Amino acid sequence: MDHNIVGIVNGQPLSMSEFDRQKQILKESYAQQYLEWNEEQMSTLLLDHLIGQTLMMQEAEKEGFVPSSETIDEKINDLKSQFPTEENFHQALASQNLTLEQLRSDISQEVSINGYLGKMIPKEEITATEEEIFSLYQQYKVNVGGRMPTLEEIKPQLERMIVQQKAAQAINRVVEKLKAQSEIELFI
Repeated sequence: MDHNIVGIVNGQPLSMSEFDRQKQILKESYAQQYLEWNEEQMSTLLLDHLIGQTLMMQEAEKEGFVPSSETIDEKINDLKSQFPTEENFHQALASQNLTLEQLRSDISQEVSINGYLGKMIPKEEITATEEEIFSLYQQYKVNVGGRMPTLEEIKPQLERMIVQQKAAQAINRVVEKLKAQSEIELFI
C-alpha cells in the first residue's frame, strides 16, 4: 500500500497531501467558529467529501464540463479584485496554504462540478415554494418567541436556507448514486 494515498476512486488515487490540506482548512474553519474538533469524525466526513468531489469531477470530465483558461482567469481576477493589492492577494493564498496553481485547480474543479450538477439537478428541484418559506417562518416564530421580524423582512434569508438545504440534499443523492456505480478502495 502506498502511504501517499488515502484511497482509490475508479482507479484514480486520492492523495494524502490533498486530504491533509483539506483537513487543515476544515480545522481552521472550526477554530474560527469555536467549534469542537473531533479528529476521527472529521477525517471520515472529509474522506467522504473527497470521494464525492472526485466522483462528480470524473463525471463532469466525461460529460465535457471543463472550463477554459479564460474562465479560470476571470474567476481569479474576481478574487484578486477583493484585495487592495496583488501582494495582499498572495498573502491571503499563503495564509490558506494555497498556491496559485492549487487555486486554479480548485476553481477548475468547482466550475466543472457546478456545470455537471446544473445538468443533473433540475432547477425546480432546488427552489423554495411560498408554502415552504411560510412553514419555516412559523417554525422560527415558535422557537424564537419575543420580537420576530416580519415574514417580508426575512423572506430572502429563509428562501436561501431552503434552497441551500434542497441543493445539499440533491447533491447528496447524485453522489450516492455515483458511489453505488463506482469502485472505491480506502486505505485509512
